[in-house]
Amino acid sequence: MAHSVDLDKVMALCGSGNDTVRRSISGRFRQQIIRRNSDLDLSNERGEPSIFGGIRHLVMGGEKTLPGFVYGYAFEYLVEFYAKPLDNSLFYTCKFDWLREEIGEQLRAAGAVVEMDSLLFERPIDAPAPDDFPVYGHWKADAVAASVVPLRAAEGKSEELAAILAWCEFAASRGEGVVGYYY
Repeated sequence: MAHSVDLDKVMALCGSGNDTVRRSISGRFRQQIIRRNSDLDLSNERGEPSIFGGIRHLVMGGEKTLPGFVYGYAFEYLVEFYAKPLDNSLFYTCKFDWLREEIGEQLRAAGAVVEMDSLLFERPIDAPAPDDFPVYGHWKADAVAASVVPLRAAEGKSEELAAILAWCEFAASRGEGVVGYYY
């Protein structure tokens, strides 16, 4: 999954104590969160460890006492609240090593500022890291914008590199960064 999003806006929400927006996020994605809680063997009961609790911790601030994967999924809902999804059809489903090595090398060879490892591992939030999944990270808006020209100039672009160029062009046109998730 890849999303174009104003990371400054999402990060400003983290720790803001804005209960109105927290409730809006939990309400908008309620059914998805309930299903994901069930899939992850988390509770949907009030006060029990859940993605709802992770959203509350991220927005309202305070100590992060839940497992890291809960915050990873919670952060995804904060991102989706503000984001535009990017076409990731060429990357779903794919092998993790292929994404890191093959696509990462193509980005480096093209002279892009963005790096695949950043999109997978550079978590923008201060919360415990997931033990396993979700793997997530981000590209900052300035790196995305700086990658457009070298990606356009790259000769013999693969379909995947052309798709990443489209992500960068779209996000740069909005002054946004990109957040990526790998499940």
